[in-house]
Amino acid sequence: MKKYSYARIIQMSWQRTAEILFKPFTLKKWIMLGIIVLLAGQIGGFNFNIKGDKNDFNKIAAEIAKQASSAPSQAITIEPEKSPLEKIRSLPILNDPKKAIPVVLAAGVIIMLLGLIIFLWMWVNANFSFVFIDSVVRNDASLRVPFHRNKPQGNSYLMWNIIFSSVAALILIGILIPPIAAIAKSGMLDGRAAFDILKIFAIIKPYLSPFLIIAFLLMLIALTVLDFILPIMYKRKTGILKAWAEFLRIFPPNAVDIVLYFLLKLALAILAILVSIAIIIAGVILALSAAGICGLLGWLIYIVTPQAAKAVILAILVIVGVCVITLLAILLTLLFLPIPVFFRIFPIYFLSSIDESLDLFALAAEEKEADAGRYKKSMALVWFTVLSPLIVIAIFLAVTLAIPFFAGANGKPRFTIEERKPSGIESRQVRPAKKTVDPKDELVTIYLKNGNSFKAKIEEESANNISFGVEGGTFILPRSDILRIER
Repeated sequence: MKKYSYARIIQMSWQRTAEILFKPFTLKKWIMLGIIVLLAGQIGGFNFNIKGDKNDFNKIAAEIAKQASSAPSQAITIEPEKSPLEKIRSLPILNDPKKAIPVVLAAGVIIMLLGLIIFLWMWVNANFSFVFIDSVVRNDASLRVPFHRNKPQGNSYLMWNIIFSSVAALILIGILIPPIAAIAKSGMLDGRAAFDILKIFAIIKPYLSPFLIIAFLLMLIALTVLDFILPIMYKRKTGILKAWAEFLRIFPPNAVDIVLYFLLKLALAILAILVSIAIIIAGVILALSAAGICGLLGWLIYIVTPQAAKAVILAILVIVGVCVITLLAILLTLLFLPIPVFFRIFPIYFLSSIDESLDLFALAAEEKEADAGRYKKSMALVWFTVLSPLIVIAIFLAVTLAIPFFAGANGKPRFTIEERKPSGIESRQVRPAKKTVDPKDELVTIYLKNGNSFKAKIEEESANNISFGVEGGTFILPRSDILRIER
């Protein structure tokens, strides 16, 4: 039976949130809590869409056909756009083992590096989940001491995350394999059949309900771990399996209350989304106003600056502008901090209302901080993990810059184009008899014998024809119609 009503639990949770964040208000504490919330994985995600337009290709192909129409003996063949599977099969590395070896090695290194970074982030997330609980229970936004104090529980939660995520992924992928196989068999992926979204939906529809039901159950398990299992682990100083055993002990007599708790949390989450939208609108308006004022002041300073010092002042203003924008972004993010703090406190109070022995706040009042000196250990691995995305970006940029250098040093021309002096063309227009084309996939300018020209990429060549690529597809021109090709 619950010791408190739901209204009382909400009231206590909000009072505790206000006490942590506003009594007293310190920017340092907000920043530290913001870091803890971020590393604990309590911040939402994003999505994006990539759209394409084939009209550009149609216009380009029509223009090229028009330009080459003056050569009556030769015609331009426009090839249809290749299907995704055909594009994959036509990759050079799949047909040349020598080219595939370095690509496979590089891909293996990248996958191993990404796997290591993902593992480190899961480790940090698991441990900082307990740091977050410790912060709201003790009203202390510390990092080092609670991190090391709760490391056994954090490592246990990490192992659960690895196993649970793997099993969940296998289950969901297993449900998706039959419809994906059916779509592939239909021929819509390799170009044997026209792409039909209605047919794809008809194939997926029988599997949609099982997929959504299982995904919902998996999400419910993850939410149960976050709201109930972690506080039990924190209270009992035990592993996740023993915490699950204790939760299953208290669940049967409180099943109705727990179901009502999840429904109430759903309603509160919807309310939090509406509040977040209002905060975003107000924050963006204030941020744009502040940025506009700062920009106006910077423009006035730049105008009154002597000509000799304008370059230095401009550099300073750019640096100051970046700092101001970063500060505004941080402040806007911190405005959302009460929401994750409230939703971390809310299940703790609910748990104590159905079992008084699981009152975490009573535990914090009884414990002493005399053991703080035992945890003066390094946090270097944590900060390395936090900075790991920057390390990956730096490695990616280094590899990107190095590839053209080695390709230019070791690469050989793929092909040459022989040019014959056409009749009726002045000698000053004729290039040398043999021209080497750079093997890189760069745009080249193709000059036709009818006086027209266009830009495209060289895809492949044969004895009589050359295939050129533009956005959306390829087309073929006979060599006899080409005057010259220039980079």
